Amino acid sequence: MIQETPPDTNPIGQLGSALPRKTFIGFLVALVAVLSMTTVSYQALQARSASAKLMTQSLEIMRKVESTFSTLKDAELGQRGFLLTGSDRYLEPYIAALNTLPRQLADIRRLAAGNLVKLRRLDSVDSLVTKKLAGIQETIALQRAGKSAAALELVRTGQGKEQMDRLREVIEEILIDERAAADTLTQDWERAAAYSIFVLVGGAAVLLFLITASAVVSSQDMRRMQVQAWLRTGQNELGDLLQGEQDIDTLGGKIVDFVARYLNAQVGAVYVSETAQPLRLIGGYALPVATANGADSVRPVGGLT
Repeated sequence: MIQETPPDTNPIGQLGSALPRKTFIGFLVALVAVLSMTTVSYQALQARSASAKLMTQSLEIMRKVESTFSTLKDAELGQRGFLLTGSDRYLEPYIAALNTLPRQLADIRRLAAGNLVKLRRLDSVDSLVTKKLAGIQETIALQRAGKSAAALELVRTGQGKEQMDRLREVIEEILIDERAAADTLTQDWERAAAYSIFVLVGGAAVLLFLITASAVVSSQDMRRMQVQAWLRTGQNELGDLLQGEQDIDTLGGKIVDFVARYLNAQVGAVYVSETAQPLRLIGGYALPVATANGADSVRPVGGLT
């Protein structure tokens, strides 16, 4: 009698999975690995994007701060040319600065929104720029009123130079902080990139292992199912062969002939145990002629039997 493997009663199978238990579990593990790798990769990508955005923002602040200081220096240079020559042509940088500086300072504030330290320094920059422009405006008004000496004397007080020196210090502080922030953000971006590569390579290795393991398990499951199908087919064919009323010798011959051929055996014999008698040969496959004809059909049996 061949005992069939009981049906899989595991809950996963009851959910409707047509896959063998081990294969289905391997599939679930692979799915979890893919989802985990996707989640971690997405988080690493978000970190890289955030670092890149902040780094770009920091570089833009540095550029605009330097541009603001350059605009103010051009305005100061135009003031000196006007005071020396009295020609309005030299006031073009100053007039342009009146329109440009507010926009530049507003852009810097927008980029620094949410950072109280940066905004406090920008308040200082605003105040110094306003005072410097007011001083330039005052000297221009005196020059146009014909008070050239008073205008030059106001310049000689050094008030405008002090304002520019102080503005230069504040701007340098801003630039130093932004450069440090840019360096930190660059390191964060590089770490996020390295982590992302590590996750991708590690995830690929895990998936490769899972695929290989799944292939091995699937092969084993397939082999087991093939064996079970082969056994069931043999049982069914043998059952069909034994149907109907047949004497014991006929049955013995059919059984040994079928089983030997089905198993690809080289030789086979079937004995029956009768009351108070030795085993009696009732069927043979590829046996010697004398044995097959019954000359040695009643005798004890040894060996593997």
